[in-house]
Amino acid sequence: MVRIATAAAVGAAWLLPALKQRSSHPGAARVDLSTVATADELPPHRWDILVHYGRHPRRGSQHRQLFADRLVAVCAAAARRRSSAPILRLSQLDVTERDLGLTTHRRAGGQLVFDDALAMLEAAAAGVGVAIATETAAQPYLASGRLVRATEVVLTGQKYFADLSVAGRRKPAASRPFDWLVRHGRGEPPSRAVAVPIR
Repeated sequence: MVRIATAAAVGAAWLLPALKQRSSHPGAARVDLSTVATADELPPHRWDILVHYGRHPRRGSQHRQLFADRLVAVCAAAARRRSSAPILRLSQLDVTERDLGLTTHRRAGGQLVFDDALAMLEAAAAGVGVAIATETAAQPYLASGRLVRATEVVLTGQKYFADLSVAGRRKPAASRPFDWLVRHGRGEPPSRAVAVPIR
């Protein structure tokens, strides 16, 4: 069994589709998926692979870049029309509403700080306010129409990374999927990597 930990938003938007893409291959390991609000929530002995935003290598783990992301401001269509809407932000993101072209009158609506991107995006979809999020996390909401872009400004964000723990490095059933995720995140063609189905 491969223990994978990830933030819920990138798990739903990127990791689960990636794992599903490989799920039909025979001989794959079983996956135990855990969601975490922050990369430090679970100690390394509780996961084999950790997928996270930003450069936070865990002690003793193998650390690889997956892909770069961008930052966007998103909201429900009704919130975009309001002159004052609260700013919904993640505690992990170091960006201001001005950076994303949100006008100063939006600040009058206040600010709500989240430690989980999925909860923040759900609040934005419910019309609570304008969320500052990674483009990857927001993409399923934008594609479905539950959220729209609050501004056309897009900022360069940090990168997503995968860490393979010390325990994971000792398990071929974890190291092979880790190598595949890294290649998949970088857009490299598939090789003889072992698939990881969701069961």
